[in-house]
Amino acid sequence: MDKHIRAGEATSGRCVASSEAWSAPARADPPTGAGPSRDLLQHRLVSWDIRGRRDASPTVRDDLIDMGCVAVTVAVAVAVATGERSAFRAVVGVVFALYVPGRSIVSNWPRLAARSNVAASVLFSLSILTLLATVTLWLGYWHPLGLLKVECVAVGVALFAALLRRRRADQVRAAIPAGTESATGLHDLDN
Repeated sequence: MDKHIRAGEATSGRCVASSEAWSAPARADPPTGAGPSRDLLQHRLVSWDIRGRRDASPTVRDDLIDMGCVAVTVAVAVAVATGERSAFRAVVGVVFALYVPGRSIVSNWPRLAARSNVAASVLFSLSILTLLATVTLWLGYWHPLGLLKVECVAVGVALFAALLRRRRADQVRAAIPAGTESATGLHDLDN
């Protein structure tokens, strides 16, 4: 076996590699021809991200992003409620204002989330927060902290709705036998 990479037992889609693999030079091209199987294994290990899975499933990634947004929402609500006057409040406030309200919309709009996740979230966040502030000012109800409380509750509800919708969709997909999607009408609506 090659002195640079030693593969251990593969468990649940992961492969264990020794720490010597970090100093091993990566191959630029996959092995060609009928070379030994160890060359193919070495190429697969080198081209695969050895630290873990190559990419997380989109559902897991979206769930983690949404839970992070929930955490930012809770942090900004607690920082404002307790009268926090530090850089922490400013940072979570900016993150909330730039990303979280738009993320709550994009999470519940799967077609848009598949195309432009971050840009659409920022666009919707800035647009909605500006619109809400303008409307409350025109109506004579200018109360920024009250508006923030309403925004935090609305964003939290929308993010949890998106999380539940994705969980329910995963459970439905797992319950349907393979090859029956077209018979039940659960095919992709984009086509």
